[in-house]
Amino acid sequence: MSKFCMYCGKALEEGAVCDCQQPVQQQPVQQPVQVAPAKPSPVGEAFKNMFPFIKSYFTNPKEAVLNGAKSNLILAIIFVAIFASAFIIGKLFGVLDTAFAVEGVKMSIPFIQILLTGIIDASLWVGLSTLVLFVIAKMFGGNINFKEAFTAVGLQTFVPTVLILLSGISAFIDTTFASYIFNLAIIVWTVTMAFDIINYIGSVTEVGKKFIATLAAIGIAIGFFSFISGKLDLWIAENIKFKSISYEDVLEDYADDLADAFEDFDF
Repeated sequence: MSKFCMYCGKALEEGAVCDCQQPVQQQPVQQPVQVAPAKPSPVGEAFKNMFPFIKSYFTNPKEAVLNGAKSNLILAIIFVAIFASAFIIGKLFGVLDTAFAVEGVKMSIPFIQILLTGIIDASLWVGLSTLVLFVIAKMFGGNINFKEAFTAVGLQTFVPTVLILLSGISAFIDTTFASYIFNLAIIVWTVTMAFDIINYIGSVTEVGKKFIATLAAIGIAIGFFSFISGKLDLWIAENIKFKSISYEDVLEDYADDLADAFEDFDF
């Protein structure tokens, strides 16, 4: 026959003892959860490292490039994007200079062509440099992969970026001077490719033994870029449309603008 606990009324088996009067075990105290600090985004880290890299590049370019090429891929991509923007702005400035120089003529600016050619020029510049560095370094035993070659090239585009922007701005002053600055950017590119190959092959002596192959690769890259870039500039020029401006044209444009203003105005 079952019996019941005299304290809590719980039904008990024959001979069983109720545990309601036993001391209650204390629950373990929960430790506060440690929240790990939020990691900065890779893009934010890249922007944070931008100026320290540029500073170290002018202090010790070899170490800056070799170390940066292993860990600064996103910074290299940012530099390449800025580089492409410099090409676009430079080409736009060149076209605008033509528009300001020709008096009495209305000119349409081919923005789509300028945008596309700027992107293609920058892609060719970086792509050819990456290919030359990777192939020549691999041919002669350099320890490099394609991603590292791209990063090394991309990190060094900030100097040509400045020169290309200066070239575009100088077009408003003197086109000959602007061309000199652009040629200086090409010279910087040539020297950069040569130094990158030296860095990854190991020494100037080793590069000297493969001088002809190195020189040929750099020459082909620059020649191919110059040929394609010239064709792209010609494409821009072919899409510039001119129209002589007469007194009637001015009145017609004024009337059209006035009509558009009245249509947009809600009475």
